[in-house]
Amino acid sequence: MSKTILEHIKKEIEVVEELNVDYKGGFRISLVLEDEQNYINIPCKMRRVKARDMAKVERRGPRGGRVEGHYEGGKKYYEVIDGVKHEITEDQIRYVQIFPDGREMEVNPLPRFSELRVAKTIPRSRIEEFVIDGFYELWSETDNVALWKIAEKLMLEDKALVGLFSFGGFKAYTAIIYPVVKSLDGQKYYVMEVLLASQKKEFRGWMPIDKPIKTKRPPKKKAKEGLPTFQASLIA
Repeated sequence: MSKTILEHIKKEIEVVEELNVDYKGGFRISLVLEDEQNYINIPCKMRRVKARDMAKVERRGPRGGRVEGHYEGGKKYYEVIDGVKHEITEDQIRYVQIFPDGREMEVNPLPRFSELRVAKTIPRSRIEEFVIDGFYELWSETDNVALWKIAEKLMLEDKALVGLFSFGGFKAYTAIIYPVVKSLDGQKYYVMEVLLASQKKEFRGWMPIDKPIKTKRPPKKKAKEGLPTFQASLIA
């Protein structure tokens, strides 16, 4: 079994020591907060947050071209070379891991994990760095009291457990585990929530807290006269 995929994800979990700052793009919008005593209107910019795969694996054909799969009376595979598709067999497909520096390395598939082995703890605030693929729950029917001791410590420290998990194949996840607690009729109950993430968010609009960022504001577009305004409402 190749450990390359897992080793790369372990590095991605570490705290980022440098910030990628970029204010280009996005659209302008004002953040408005209003109550009986205050009215605050802050000009802002808004854009979609990009997500980056923590481990990227692609299929390659015998000549190094990317592979496409199609159903044509059965599953067929084609290797694409210079835009031309060449039919290949499934056993000719190899899998390569793509690294951020452009390097490629052929890798073997991961087995399905039977253990969720904890690698470290992180502050709960760091959960916002990850794009969540799925939400799971974890409980024990034999050692729930022992598991509660772990959950209670996480709650006191405001932390979450972090480990690696895979259903098998060529995809692995960062598993983030923390307790959810409720009370009913004086009895406290808990369950461990497990978040599976395969991507990290790439925030780029980092702002200093003690000095302004100077940008020019373009003129506002005027609305067409005589048209009613679209009505929107909150669903929360």
